[in-house]
Amino acid sequence: NAKNGRDVSLLVKKGGVQMFKVTWSTEKVNNANEFKFILHDKLEVNPESILFKNIISQYKFLTPFNTRSGEFEFYVSKADKNVVLNKFYAKGKVMKDGNKALELLMTTNEQPYKFELFAPALLGNVKPGMTEAKISVAHNPGQSLEMKTNFQKFTGFKIYKTGSGNERKVEVNGKELVMGDYTLTDNSFSTKLTVGADYLEPKITWEGKLPQNKAEAEAFMLKNNIVVKVTGSKRNLDLSLNWKMTKPDFNFGTPENGKISLNAKGHNPRWGDYSLSRDATWKVENKVIEVHWTGLAQFAQGRLATATPIETAFNFKILLDKADLIGKFMKKVNGKEYSLDFPEGSGVMPKIVMGQ
Repeated sequence: NAKNGRDVSLLVKKGGVQMFKVTWSTEKVNNANEFKFILHDKLEVNPESILFKNIISQYKFLTPFNTRSGEFEFYVSKADKNVVLNKFYAKGKVMKDGNKALELLMTTNEQPYKFELFAPALLGNVKPGMTEAKISVAHNPGQSLEMKTNFQKFTGFKIYKTGSGNERKVEVNGKELVMGDYTLTDNSFSTKLTVGADYLEPKITWEGKLPQNKAEAEAFMLKNNIVVKVTGSKRNLDLSLNWKMTKPDFNFGTPENGKISLNAKGHNPRWGDYSLSRDATWKVENKVIEVHWTGLAQFAQGRLATATPIETAFNFKILLDKADLIGKFMKKVNGKEYSLDFPEGSGVMPKIVMGQ
């Protein structure tokens, strides 16, 4: 058509009487600055038609109709962005027998961003009597983020700078939830979070500077040592995680190897005093994957509490050409072993140990 779209019409009659009629009309704009698509549609249904009797009149969640018309519009600005994504909006309206049945607006093309949905037939099933949902988001990069809703139990939240360094406050439903400050350097991140009289102070350090390009990111991910130290009014944690590996090429025929080690100990209200360690090594060569994974864990209280440390040992090989798994997967809890031992040979049943 003249608006760079298409016009479609479908008419079905029975015995010279119209059973239903469907019409579509679209418009499109696509240039260097914007993309816009508009759809107009209309459906007229005879109440004596099979379509009405067998489908439309049987709606459980939606309202039946004889005439339904709709308009839908989608727009993307190719020139303007909001932080990361291009500005856009989507909006639409559905009328049934002259009454508004649905209306939608979702936009980042204005401030605040909005999501608004009027749909009594749908929302009434979520909450009796609910006809519309409204959400707005106001974002001031680096300063504040605020969401408002018309929901009864969740009216929104707000995160904003207090003006004291990097300190920020978080409010939920108009009440202060948490306050925190942070410090970021080339090789560390530290913060302090306060909730009433309780506090938490985590600090994370790593080797080298934060990656600034692809090559630095690759080096960072192939080898590093991360240390996490957390102190607080009710919990603490000391954790170290280090790894080293060759660059994976996902070609299981070429040699690759790596190792990773995790050690953690701490205290919290759920587990009491606890400790956890994991060590893993792997290598890939000639389409054989070999993995060794060992560890210990102990928790003073809770469902995971045991008299002795929980032992973990997974030692196995995968022969890709033969589709064969060889190895043993073992957990030992309070001195009792639970394991699966796969012998050599594809399809051979494993040996199972349960609590011996």
